[in-house]
Parts: sequence; C-alpha cells; structure tokens
Amino acid sequence: MPVFEKTYNEYITNYGYDGDWYHVRTAQGEGWFNPKFAEPEDAVDETAAIQLNSPVTTLFRYPNTGIILNHGQIGPQTIHPLAAWTDPNGIRWYQINSFVGKSWIHLEPFQDRVILKDRESDIVITSATSYQGAFYQNEKGAYTEGNESIGYDDKQGEPFLDTAFLARMYHFDLTGPDVAGWWTLKNDTGYAFQIKTGELQVKTLWNGKLAKQLKLASSPDFSKDQGSPYLSLTDIRTLFGATTSVTRGYNNNKVVTLSAQMYKMKDDLQLPSIAVDTFFHMSGLIYENRYLEYNSITPALQITVKNRDLGETATTEHGAEMKFLYDLSYNNGLYDLSLDHPLQLGMNHLTISFHVGERIILQRDWDIMNTAK
Repeated sequence: MPVFEKTYNEYITNYGYDGDWYHVRTAQGEGWFNPKFAEPEDAVDETAAIQLNSPVTTLFRYPNTGIILNHGQIGPQTIHPLAAWTDPNGIRWYQINSFVGKSWIHLEPFQDRVILKDRESDIVITSATSYQGAFYQNEKGAYTEGNESIGYDDKQGEPFLDTAFLARMYHFDLTGPDVAGWWTLKNDTGYAFQIKTGELQVKTLWNGKLAKQLKLASSPDFSKDQGSPYLSLTDIRTLFGATTSVTRGYNNNKVVTLSAQMYKMKDDLQLPSIAVDTFFHMSGLIYENRYLEYNSITPALQITVKNRDLGETATTEHGAEMKFLYDLSYNNGLYDLSLDHPLQLGMNHLTISFHVGERIILQRDWDIMNTAK
C-alpha cells in the first residue's frame, strides 16, 4: 500500500523501540500503521510443548509490545503452542490459545521448561552465575582483598593468585603440602585437584580416584612465606572452571573479576543399562545464563563419554554437540545437546563426565549391554 508519511518513536520501553509508524490510505480509510502491533509475518509452527512452572504468566496481544490482552494471566500448566516467533532481540515468543483468545507469551527461563517433540526423556541442565568479586591491583602491583595481598603479575603481565584465597572464593578445602610437596584442593561435590610448587603436572580427582593427569600452562609459584602456591589466571580457569576478566580501573591499575558458571541437572541422571542400537544416544536441553562481564574469558560446559576398556586416547572419548536454539530472555539462552557414542557388541564399560574446564561437575561409571543384531 502507498505510504505518505513515516515517523519514528525514539522512546525506549522495556520491550525495545516502538518502531516506525506509517501514514497510509486504503479503500477502507486513512490511518497510521505500525507493523510491530500486528501478528508477526515470519512466525513459524511450533511442535514443542511448554511446561509453565511460574506462578503467573502474562498473556500479550502481540509479541514484544507490552500490550496485555484483556488483563489475561495464566498459572502453571502444560501448553501446546500454535506458533513461535523470535523477536529482533533474539527472544522467543509463543502463541497459544487461552481463555481470552489467541495470545502471546514468553517464558521465565529459571522456572519454565521447553519439551521438544518426542524428547520427553531429555536431560535438563540449568546454569547460574556465581560471582566471586572484583579484586584491584594497588600502587605496589599487588592484587588485594581488603588489606590482604592475594596476588601479583608475573613478568609477562599475567595475574597469579593465591590458592588459599581461591579456595575461599570457590568453596574448596585446601590441605598440604604432603611429604611429597603436593597441595590438595577439594570441593564437596567430589571434585579435587593436586598441584605442586614448581611442577607443571597436575592431577584431577573424582571421589578420591584419579580422573586425569595434565599439564598446566605455568607451574604454580612459590609464596613469599612458603605458604600455599600461586596459580596463573589461565590455570585458574582450567582447574576451577572459573570465568575471569581483566580490565583497567582507577589510575589505570588492573582489576581481576572472578565468577563461575554453576550447573545442575533437573533430576538424577538416568542412564540406560541396555541398548538395541550400535550407539548410545543422549539428548538434552541446557538453560544457559549467558551474561558475562566485559572482557571475560569463560570455559564451556563439556559432556564426554569414554569406554573404560579402551584406554586413555582421544579416539575413545566422544563429546556432546551443543547447538544454540534461541534466547528465552535477555542473557538466558536455550541450547540443544546431543551425543552419540559407538557401542561394541556385548557389555560396554563407560564413563560419562560433565565438566567446565577440568572442574568435574558430575562423573559416573556405568555398564550398558549392546544387544543389537
């Protein structure tokens, strides 16, 4: 239709800009039209079910507008959307039939759940950010927590932080050194690691048993008082699964910010004992808090399966693929994960591991019988 004028509303609402308004004339009359206040043309059919767990979900006339439909609200229930639409901010909206007519909803990512078609048995993983704090470098070059010195920069400019301080921040118990010089940091989840001053080798453990031996980027450094060793920021990300950020603050001194992504599963992990295929299949959804501080480096969640009978080689371990689907709210995304691990005929002795960096979140040994013919 012909457009005679166009205006733009620059006032920002919680739902973004109101967008362009067009002055049009049609056979039905003359008026102003805004495509935003209409059903989106690029909405798609939706096959997933939605489990609403929030106490209240608001019903909107159109998605991404803030216009509530007849003051409509609904409570916890399972619904089957008619359509879905991803708005310009990347957030997913769902059209449903409701008691006030067709309406649009968006989800509360910390409570509501998406159930993909034929995926009712998916594992569900949620994440939240644990913020440890920002730690400033003083005029002498030391990083501090209050009046206490907790770290320094090495000659290459990389921060090294005291493991006693890190143990407090990330809720680890620190013991050592033992007679061989090893320090142990243990978390109540079952994960632990052992380091030695001046030694690149490190051991990770799960429930007291050796999980992996690997090399650090830098050997742990001596402390001035022969106390707990210092770890580089690179190795802090590896061993603690930490998210780190280095920025410039007052007087251009560095500021190190520490946090971590904390993951948990909705229910106990259920693993099959029998397979009728040549592969072990696993699928799931991850509700990921994607907010990061400026200049952050964060290790990703990894899920791996290996056959314990085939030794420690890269070819015996298979990792899950993770595909971003869409955002459910600002900084909260939904990821689809899938994993296929080949099975040998007969009994397979497998280990599944969920880890961030080398920090093990969950690790389990189990046996699965492949009866495929």
